[in-house]
Amino acid sequence: MDRKRGFISLVVLLLIFASIVHSFFHVVVYGTGIPKLAENGLSGYSVGKLDLGEEFSSFYPFRADFSAIIVIIEWIFVISIIVFFYTRRITGMKVEFDDLMMSFHSENSGTKTDLDKLYELLKEKKRLRLSNVAKAFNVDKKVIENWAGALQAGKFITIEYPRFGEPELVFYSKEPYSEKS
Repeated sequence: MDRKRGFISLVVLLLIFASIVHSFFHVVVYGTGIPKLAENGLSGYSVGKLDLGEEFSSFYPFRADFSAIIVIIEWIFVISIIVFFYTRRITGMKVEFDDLMMSFHSENSGTKTDLDKLYELLKEKKRLRLSNVAKAFNVDKKVIENWAGALQAGKFITIEYPRFGEPELVFYSKEPYSEKS
């Protein structure tokens, strides 16, 4: 799952990078067409007797329009990917929070402390976002970070800090003090 997520992130980042580079070269070669904003391109006459965009246009008359269309399509695609991942993240957080609240309220509280409840929830769910845990326990994120630090010191959980998004509490799958057989 993490490899797939990493591959998708890499592809999206490469797409955004390619869009930025292509947009930059389009502005340099063809210009923006907007008065007083790199209207005719930034290259000027340093490359040849004609403006660089004019030289390309004389050899390939459809290139400027085609390049502009490709730039627009690239940015529409990039923006739609960003919106898709953002909405997916928001709905995923909502679903995770609702599931967490159901598990949180279904447990018998008895004499368990909140730290015990957190550990039991992590045992069940395996991975939880820090903000969802803070909302479920109705405490500040700093309190959850302290609890997570205590559980991490005991090697019961780990705290993962992804490139994008917020920290996640992950259940440590191995027994902390298991005896070797």
